Amino acid sequence: MEFLIALGLPFLAVVFFMEGALIGKMLPTDFLLPAAVILYATQSQFYLTILVITVTSSTAGQYWLFNRFKGKNLEDLHHSQVIRISDENMDKIFRSFEKRGLKAVTISNFIPFIRGLLTIPAAVEGFDSRKFVIASALGTLVLHSFLVAVGAGLVTLF
Repeated sequence: MEFLIALGLPFLAVVFFMEGALIGKMLPTDFLLPAAVILYATQSQFYLTILVITVTSSTAGQYWLFNRFKGKNLEDLHHSQVIRISDENMDKIFRSFEKRGLKAVTISNFIPFIRGLLTIPAAVEGFDSRKFVIASALGTLVLHSFLVAVGAGLVTLF
């Protein structure tokens, strides 16, 4: 069990960085986070550590993606090896961002399965990096806090 605990935190950091960078978008992070809480059930002091690691890693992944596309244009997105989103869906993402700005980044980050998609238009539109990181981290904190609470709730039920 201690081996899983020792390996678990670095594993979470890598997985959530990849998820934030949209590289690991298909990873089941919305299920992985409550599962990690359950794994650490006997050590509730790790719940905050899990939350800090996953929020920081996911935000770092989005920041990496943000920097990758900062200053690029829509044409660059079509040739990207990182992002594989249809032109139609990319247009929807950009329209959503144009309507709501960085507020949309925050909101999208606490909606499972679409998290992080507004990183791309924020970068292309040249938004301030610090404001982007704050918006990203805030939305991620809301979702991850909820998922940690779900895991903790499951621990108390069983």
